[in-house]
Amino acid sequence: MNVTPAQIYILGGGFGGLYTALQLDRFSWKTSLKPQIILIDKNDRFLFTPFLYKFVTQELQQWEIAPPYLKLLAGTHIRFCRGQ
Repeated sequence: MNVTPAQIYILGGGFGGLYTALQLDRFSWKTSLKPQIILIDKNDRFLFTPFLYKFVTQELQQWEIAPPYLKLLAGTHIRFCRGQ
């Protein structure tokens, strides 16, 4: 019997959305039941706001406080889509 895997859409890639997607990806699903996880955010980068002041004071570079989602999700089974 062919079972189509479920799709889980997570709207918003802030701290909560990103953490949820990563935790769901690490969950021990039965191989046949592992859902497709899709993270959707309007931006293509995750903004680490606690370090924003370090960017303004030139202590950190942009890639250190705003890494691309594709880079953060590399090595996972999470798909990223940019949208609202």
